[in-house]
Amino acid sequence: MPEVAERLEAMQHRRSMKSHTPMDGLPFDDRAQYICVFRHPLDAHFSYRKHVHNIPMTRFDTWFPEDDADGITIRRFLDGGAEGFDGDAMPLANILQHYMAASALAERPNVSLFHYADMTRDLAGTFTRVSDLLGISHTETDMEQLIQAATFNNMKGKAERFAPSGGKGFFKSDAEFFHSGTSGKWHGKLTNDELAAYDAIMDEYLSPEDRKWLEYGSEGAA
Repeated sequence: MPEVAERLEAMQHRRSMKSHTPMDGLPFDDRAQYICVFRHPLDAHFSYRKHVHNIPMTRFDTWFPEDDADGITIRRFLDGGAEGFDGDAMPLANILQHYMAASALAERPNVSLFHYADMTRDLAGTFTRVSDLLGISHTETDMEQLIQAATFNNMKGKAERFAPSGGKGFFKSDAEFFHSGTSGKWHGKLTNDELAAYDAIMDEYLSPEDRKWLEYGSEGAA
């Protein structure tokens, strides 16, 4: 922590920090902007499966087996390990906690919720929204360059620069950190019973409007 604090203190520009901690576990300061990003829970789960297999640690091979004919991985995601399996590192309950903690503060002027689906549909609009939140303006040319730099293909093509700890061997492949960026890979991969179990949890904790937004962003809420 002292090393992190020293880095932040040395920054001369506006500082930014990323955390996987829900909003109810973070210090809240009116001087800061909180940008909370979400994705369809099943998309996040299937992306995470790919992500952990790109980390050179064998423990993940048992948590997320490639050949999962028994459906252990999805059950662990849904119940967080209640069936006696090793716990999922990112179970559905954690995603719901993140969303509910953020949405409870969403009326505050410095808390904003963003969705991956909206970013992929309208990256330029996302940049405009973030610029407005931070009070930053750019020339049209600069904005076009920033948007291009943030495209999936550009980041994947320069993975050593944009992947966390890129070029240091943290991942088996830096480029695979940016695997595909697509959504809906869970379609056809889950049984009716698995989908029903997922639906039951989502409907228990979220209103229909909240569920639509968490799964599909503004398009789902429309």
